[in-house]
Amino acid sequence: MLFNNTSPETATRTATALCGVDYTRVPTTEDMIPSRSGHTATFIKERGSVVIISGLGVSSQGSHAVLSNRSRKDVYEYSAESKTFTRLLPAGRAPRPTFGHTAVAITIDGFPAIWVFGGLGSRDKHEAQSN
Repeated sequence: MLFNNTSPETATRTATALCGVDYTRVPTTEDMIPSRSGHTATFIKERGSVVIISGLGVSSQGSHAVLSNRSRKDVYEYSAESKTFTRLLPAGRAPRPTFGHTAVAITIDGFPAIWVFGGLGSRDKHEAQSN
């Protein structure tokens, strides 16, 4: 599953060049979340959704994408059923602004959760951090 804010033609060319495969654009019923790179997208089976965590901001300058030097700290959930994005406010400690981290779906006391580990922040891009 690929999400992006570019035209379907550009996205298809990019995915084909990077992965050697074609893909189908995922429909949404509303605006996309802000563009990003270096984020995680974790499938939560119990909810039938994908949770997108942090990453670096990306902006467009003409036909080129430009990475921000600032990490995001937002969390979104994409529902495959409703085809919508919802911004989430995590229970407990929210993730620090990070990119290049890893995330895995786990179950804690019968409830779905996401374990986020590692990554780099905006200020100290050379020091790994643990969330």
